[in-house]
Amino acid sequence: RHGERKLGILLSGGVDSCALLHAAALSNIQFAAAITVSIVHPKSNPKSRAPDDESYAIEAARLYNEQLLPHGAKMIHKIVRLTPAQLIETYSPPTIKALALWGYMETRNSLIISAALNGASAAGLTDIVTGDNADELFGGSYDCYFSKQYESDLEGWKEKRNSMADLPFVTQKLAKA
Repeated sequence: RHGERKLGILLSGGVDSCALLHAAALSNIQFAAAITVSIVHPKSNPKSRAPDDESYAIEAARLYNEQLLPHGAKMIHKIVRLTPAQLIETYSPPTIKALALWGYMETRNSLIISAALNGASAAGLTDIVTGDNADELFGGSYDCYFSKQYESDLEGWKEKRNSMADLPFVTQKLAKA
C-alpha cells in the first residue's frame, strides 16, 4: 500500500537497543525489521569471527520473535557486515557532509549509524527506533567502564559516566540527510 509505515529498530546488541526491543515486545509493539551493523575483519584473517555485539543482537531478535511475541508477525533481522575499510570508504563522505563535523567519537559512531540507516532504507523501513548513549551511561560500553583505572576509583568512574551525558546525538541529523 502506498504510504504504509514500517517500523524498525537499530539493534546494536548493546544495553540500549536490547532494552528497547524488550520493552517494545512487552508493550506489543511490532517491528517489521531490526538492523544490526557488524564490523568484521577481512576473511583473510584466520582469527576472524563475529563480534560479540552481533551475537547479542541475534539473541535479542530471537527472543523477541520466539519468546516475547510468539503469536505475532516475526521481525526480520538484517545484519549488515562490513570491514573497517568498507565502513570508512562507503560512509565517511556522506556522514561528514551531513553532519559537518569530524572527530574521533562523533565520526566513529556516526559511520555505524549511517550504515544502519542505509540498511533500514534498503529494508523499506519508514520509521526507526534507536537508543543513543545508554551503553555508556549504564555501563555497557567497554570503551569506558572496563578499564582497570576505575576498579578502585569510584569518583573517577562517576565523573567519566557523567561526562558521557554530553556526547552528541547524531541519528536525527543523519536520517534527514
